[in-house]
Amino acid sequence: TGKLPSFAENTELHLLDLSSNTMTGTIPTDFLSGVKGDRFEMEVDISFNGFTGTVPAELNRFSKMKLTAIRTEITKVDEALCEMRDWWNGEVGLVADSDRDESGCDAILCPKGTYNKFGRAKSGPGGRCLDCPGGEYAGQTTCDGTEDTDDNVDYNKDKKILDKLYVETGGKNWTGADAWGRGGAVCTYEGVTCVTNDGTNGNEDVKSVNLTGFGLVNTIPSEIWQLSSLESVYFSDNVVDLSFEDISQAKKIKHIAISSADVHSLKGISGAPETLKTLRLQRNKLDSIDELYEVKSLTHLNLGFSSIDGTLSTKIGQLSNLVHLKMEQNKLTGTIPTEISKLQSLELLTLSGNSMSGTVPEELDQIATLTELYLDSQQEFGGFSGPVPAFSTAQLKTLDLSRNSLTGSIPNNFYEAVRNSGDHDVYAYDTIDLSSNQITGDIPENFDDFVGIFINLANNKISGVPGDLCDDDDEFMNGMVGELEENKCDAILCPAGTSLPLGRQVDKDVVCQPCPGDTAAERKTQAPYFGSIRCKGISKDRVILEKLWNMIFTDASEDRNWGSVESVCTWYGITCDPDGDEDSVTEVKLENNQLRADDPEAASQLFGELPSLKKLNIRGNSQLPLVLDLMKNLPNLELLQLSNTGLTTMSGIGEASSLEEFHVTQNDISGTIPDELYGLVQMERLYLSFNSFNGTISTKIGQLAALTEFYAYTNELSGELPTELGDLTFLEN
Repeated sequence: TGKLPSFAENTELHLLDLSSNTMTGTIPTDFLSGVKGDRFEMEVDISFNGFTGTVPAELNRFSKMKLTAIRTEITKVDEALCEMRDWWNGEVGLVADSDRDESGCDAILCPKGTYNKFGRAKSGPGGRCLDCPGGEYAGQTTCDGTEDTDDNVDYNKDKKILDKLYVETGGKNWTGADAWGRGGAVCTYEGVTCVTNDGTNGNEDVKSVNLTGFGLVNTIPSEIWQLSSLESVYFSDNVVDLSFEDISQAKKIKHIAISSADVHSLKGISGAPETLKTLRLQRNKLDSIDELYEVKSLTHLNLGFSSIDGTLSTKIGQLSNLVHLKMEQNKLTGTIPTEISKLQSLELLTLSGNSMSGTVPEELDQIATLTELYLDSQQEFGGFSGPVPAFSTAQLKTLDLSRNSLTGSIPNNFYEAVRNSGDHDVYAYDTIDLSSNQITGDIPENFDDFVGIFINLANNKISGVPGDLCDDDDEFMNGMVGELEENKCDAILCPAGTSLPLGRQVDKDVVCQPCPGDTAAERKTQAPYFGSIRCKGISKDRVILEKLWNMIFTDASEDRNWGSVESVCTWYGITCDPDGDEDSVTEVKLENNQLRADDPEAASQLFGELPSLKKLNIRGNSQLPLVLDLMKNLPNLELLQLSNTGLTTMSGIGEASSLEEFHVTQNDISGTIPDELYGLVQMERLYLSFNSFNGTISTKIGQLAALTEFYAYTNELSGELPTELGDLTFLEN
C-alpha cells in the first residue's frame, strides 16, 4: 500500500517488481534518480496497482528500459519518452516506424481510449492498440463490451477466469509463473494448454490447466468449470481448496487431480458430466464421499491418505467402470462389501493401512480382470481374519495381505489358476506377501509348480519349507534361490532357531543368524518358527530403528543397510557413540530422503525413545511432521533440523532443554512464536523463516544470551523490534 517510493538512494538498482499490490499516487519525478550511469537495462514492473497521473519525462535518463505499468489508473505517457527508441528491446522504435500511425509511446502503454491484450503496442501482426470508446486509462488489457477480433483472440472469458484464479490464489507468490499476471495471452501462461475451439473464428480455448506445485493458496474460483473446452485440471501439491458444486458446467472435463492439497468437501461432485474419467484426490481431508458413488463414468479413482472414515458403502458396486481404485491409508472400518464383485473391469484395488476387519471376501476371486490387490497393514486395528483366501481362479500378479490376522494353513488350491497356467512368462514373477499374520503349517508342496514366484511368509507360524521348492527353482524369490549354493531354502524362510530382519536370506553373503543358545533346542526357543525376523534380546535402539524403517521408509530414496543384520551404526544416516553401549545412537541424519509418516505421532514417539540422541536431522522430508509434545525423553538433544517437514506447531519444544540449534524453516507454523522457545537458554542458532508466525517478537528474546544466529524472515511478524535484541552480545546474523 501507500505511495511509490523514489528509490533515489538505491544506486545499484536495476530490477524492481512491485506488481499486484494496492499502491496509489503518482510516479515521482525523481523515481530511480540515484541509479548510477546506464550500465544495465532497467526492468520495472508496477502493474496491477492504483497509480495515477503521467509516466514522467525524467525517466528518459535511461536509454534502455522495460517499464510494465498495465492495469493501473495512469492516463498518459509523457511525450519525451516517445523518442526512447531502445526501450523494450527496440520495440518503441519499431512501433514508431511502422505504418500503423502509432506513436512510440504506444509501445510503452496503449494510450487512453485504446487497449490490447498486452496493454502496450507491439510490432508485427496483432500488436496494435485497438479502439476502446470510453476507456479511461492507459495500458488497459480489456475493453468492456468489445467483441473479440483477430487481433484479440483467446482473451475475454478464459483469460478473465484464469486471471481471477491468479489473484485469488496468491499468484504473486507462485513459483514458475512468469507469464501470469503480465497481461499477455492466456495460452502463453505456464501450465496452460490450449486447443482451437469448435467455432469458425479459429480462436483458441483453454484445454488444460496444470499448476502442480506452483504454490497456490486459498480456493480455486468456481468459474474454473466455465472454461468451455476444459478437459484436465491439475492442482496437486498446493495448499488450495476446490469446490465441485458447479462442475456440471464443465461439459468436457476428463481428468481432475488435486492431491496433497486442502480439499475437504466433495459436495456437488455427483453432478459431474459423463466425460469425467479420472479423479485423483489423495492426501486431502475429505469429510464425506457419498456423492462419489453417483459418478458412474469414473475409471480411475484415488482417495488415498485422505482421512476418510466409516465403512466402504455397498454403493461401490455402482462404479462399474472402475479400472483403478485406491483408498489406502484412511480410517475405513468394517468389511469389504460383496458388491465389490460388480467392478468387472477392476485391475487394481488398494485398501492398505485402514482399520478394516472381517474375512477377505471370496467375491474378489470373481473379478477376472483383477491383477493387483493390496489389503495389507490392518493388523494393529484387528485386521482381516479368518482363513487364508485361496484365490483359486484369480489371475493376480501382485497380492499383499501382510500385517493382518489371517490364521490356518495355506490351502492346497491357493493360486491354482496361476500355478496351472501355461503362460509362464506372464506369471513368472508374481509377488505374494502374506507376512506378519498368524499362518500355520508347512508351505504346500504344490508351490513347486510356480515359476519364479516371490512369496513373503516371514513373521508367521510356519513350521516347514518343502525341500522340493529349493532344488531347481532358481528363479524363486527374485532369483535368490539360484544365487545360494547351499541352504537354498533360506532364501524363502530362515529355519527355526535362526533369524534375519526380513525373515529370509536376501544377500548371499549374509546368512540366517543363529539365535543365542548352546543347543538347537535352546536356539529354537528364541525363534520357534520358520521366517523369524528377530531373536529375543535385541538392543532397544535397534528395535526402535527397525520400527521406524517399517514405518517411514516406504518411499525412501536411500536405505542402505537399514533392516540388515549389520550393526545399526552402519545404517545410512546413523551415527553411534564409539564409547557408549553397542548400537547406542547419537545422531540420525536422513535429510531429503523421501521419508513419510502416515502416523506422525507414532514416529515421533519412536524418535523420542532414543535416549542417547544428540542430533536429529530430517530436513526436506515434507511428509514427516513430528509431534514435539511426544518427544519429551531427549534430554541430550543438541540439534533438531525439521525444516520443510510439514510441521504445523512447535508445541513441546520447551522440553528440549539442551537444544543448541533448531531449524523449522519452510513449514506451515502459524500463531505467535511460543514463549517456551525463549526458555531454551543454551540455544545458539535459531531458524524460523518461511512460516506464518504473526504478532511481535517477545522481549523474552533477551533470555537467549548464547544466540549467534537468528533468522525469522518471510513470516507475518509485526510491531517493533524489542530492544532486548541488543542484549544478545554474541549475535552475528
